[in-house]
Amino acid sequence: MGNLNKFSLRELLQIVIPGVYFISLIKPIVSKIGMPIQNYSENVNLVLSFLLSLIVGMIIYAIDIPKKIWFFNNNLPTKLIERNKDLGKNIHNKYFDFYDNNISDKQKGITEKYTSIFHFSVNISVVSFVLSIIYVFAYCGDFSHSYGVITLIILILSIVLSQRIFFGKRKIKYMFTRQYEKFINSLNK
Repeated sequence: MGNLNKFSLRELLQIVIPGVYFISLIKPIVSKIGMPIQNYSENVNLVLSFLLSLIVGMIIYAIDIPKKIWFFNNNLPTKLIERNKDLGKNIHNKYFDFYDNNISDKQKGITEKYTSIFHFSVNISVVSFVLSIIYVFAYCGDFSHSYGVITLIILILSIVLSQRIFFGKRKIKYMFTRQYEKFINSLNK
């Protein structure tokens, strides 16, 4: 049951919320440009919105933009190990064995929490950027009176959050470096 709760929180942050955010704020644009939408019952509209939110969220999740960001990717313990040429070629499996057996559950949990928040904030940044661009074009001269202002504010806040959760004191970069250094020290014993 504990794994289900952990899975649910992570996926809520990385799939459901970005999908709901996108679908909720794309609806005013669809209405404004006059796309023909059937007037279904309230229940059908709710189910369709939920399904579209999940699909959009899963697409965002599948693209996995947070792991493609250079500063995140370059600071992963496995990338730090790859740069250390003295460790040999088949070192990845040794690192994962070390991680599984020598990193405390508390430290794994903290790292998981921070990386989940980072993924959430990056995904929200990307969705906010896309929505802001769409709002600029849809509400040309009237952008300041649209939800585009809200998407722009959320974009700025989520970029700041992404940066702070990665580089902040004792946050992701610190945790990755700490795990890498523990691994290197374990090899030297």
